[in-house]
Amino acid sequence: MARTILIIVSLVAAVHAGFVWTNDNENNFSPFQHIRMPEFKFSLPPLPPMPPMPPMPPMPAMPPMPAMKPIKPIIINPLDIEQHQPGENEHFVGVSTSSYSHSSNINGVEKSGGGAHYVVNVDGEVEKEVLHFGQGDKE
Repeated sequence: MARTILIIVSLVAAVHAGFVWTNDNENNFSPFQHIRMPEFKFSLPPLPPMPPMPPMPPMPAMPPMPAMKPIKPIIINPLDIEQHQPGENEHFVGVSTSSYSHSSNINGVEKSGGGAHYVVNVDGEVEKEVLHFGQGDKE
């Protein structure tokens, strides 16, 4: 059924496309030239005015923010982590990593290097690793 309707609509559109694209300036538009369709005029009645928007209710007042005490940062260096011994009923895990690198090129002589430090303390058992790399010269 849908296929039939689609074929009919396509044929009607193709026939009307031929009438649309003919030359109207030579007064030989079609054999149906004597048939005139009445103009179709349609207008909507005017719409009524929109009522005004009701006023917005006032926003509630915000309660004051509570006073906040500044938080002091706890600065722990790798030596503190390495030397800490947990007390009774204390479970301690501390990890510290740091790394650095450097490079230079002076008169075509390239130098580069760096290192990494790794410290882990789990309940007083300390594992420490220090790595250095690239201390030689490249030419």
